[in-house]
Amino acid sequence: MAYPSFDLYKLRIFVTAVESGSLSAAAERLFMSQPAVSQHIHELEAMLGTPLLTRSHRGVSLTEAGQVFYRYAQRLLTLAAEASQAVAAFANSEQPTLKVAATPGVSTYLLPSWLAAFREQHPEVMTVTQTATTPEITAQALGQHIDLGIIEGELDETDAALTVQLLSEATQYLITSPTHPLASRTEVPWEALQDLPFATRQPGSQTRIWLDQAMLAHGVSPRIVAEFDSPEAIKRLVMTSNVVSILPSYAVREEVLAGKLCALELRPPLRRAIRAVWSRVKPPSPHAQALLRYALTALTLTDLSTLPQPNT
Repeated sequence: MAYPSFDLYKLRIFVTAVESGSLSAAAERLFMSQPAVSQHIHELEAMLGTPLLTRSHRGVSLTEAGQVFYRYAQRLLTLAAEASQAVAAFANSEQPTLKVAATPGVSTYLLPSWLAAFREQHPEVMTVTQTATTPEITAQALGQHIDLGIIEGELDETDAALTVQLLSEATQYLITSPTHPLASRTEVPWEALQDLPFATRQPGSQTRIWLDQAMLAHGVSPRIVAEFDSPEAIKRLVMTSNVVSILPSYAVREEVLAGKLCALELRPPLRRAIRAVWSRVKPPSPHAQALLRYALTALTLTDLSTLPQPNT
């Protein structure tokens, strides 16, 4: 009897979709497009010969077959991670290892520079990093599979066995092109966003939900003209049009320095937490503590308030 050969990448996408509650939220966490997420899950279903998810306008839910497969998918992913860690530990038994997991935005824009600075002083340490969702990171921290987790955004709940340390509150900026009428300003009140053409993340994503709540709290309704599953795509649109958006300081710092974007602080300001997490049973090692110090120093440099605007 021939058995299907499972692609761990597809299993990870499937598990993320289940835990996120929607394909769009999974796409945001994985830095993928929603059609790509959907395609991978369809391929899994075709391989197994049965639907795994029920799709609706409210999101996705598991079918009966999906419930069974989800449990096995979690076990397979856990076993794969443990196997990788075991082999790495064996291959580098004489070399200290630092294992870090981070949510996508941190992993893309922040973690590489932290590790570069860290390695200048600690070249003997092998760093093992991965990009994961918040639930995956907290689970790995509780299981002591990682030394540190770095999370941007909200923690739904905090386990008593988990230590959480606030590292920074990343300021969110209104970004415009250098030729936009607002570009000469350094800050704007929230009401200035009313009816502006606005680019944002896709509906259902955690960032979109969080930002929509902030807009509602300040009583403004920008005119949404484009939705993307990537902050990079948002930046490119804003650079070349009169469309504006809101993005974190660390995601736009390079473009502001290069004069490709202007960043205006909102009044009152909008910020989102970046946190470190680890197991209370396994406090941070000296190397993990050193990385945290680099992170805390670097995060203070992502503030854009002291940078010159391109047209000043």
